[in-house]
Amino acid sequence: MNHEALDGEGESLINWQSLDGISPTRLVLMGYEALSRNDFGRARLCFENAVDKSIQRSEALRQAALELGRLHEDGLGTEENSSIAFAYYRLAAEAGQLDAVQKVSDMYSKGQGTLKNKKHANYWSNIAREKSRAKGH
Repeated sequence: MNHEALDGEGESLINWQSLDGISPTRLVLMGYEALSRNDFGRARLCFENAVDKSIQRSEALRQAALELGRLHEDGLGTEENSSIAFAYYRLAAEAGQLDAVQKVSDMYSKGQGTLKNKKHANYWSNIAREKSRAKGH
């Protein structure tokens, strides 16, 4: 089976065997293009690759934001700044990173890098508890 996309004049645009270098956004657009041609197999391939790449990027985002929070909190490689640390922890927490969720709760509880806010601390603490329970901890 030939796995190459063709432009309107029959010119090969994409080697369908290797979609590694294509962004998730471009893959979604390619999926829609394939759907418009009723090429459902290629559409599925594009959408599956877009999902896989997006999941990988989400995990990388969670971890990178958590580590940036730690670096800023501890002043490693940068000036110590609890406000910037809090912002990165919050980003990681909103993306579902469990350690960051607990850290955000702690920082709200102590007023570290943000205003002290018991309501927000409890909110994030409850999320951390639910996530821990879901993971079987």
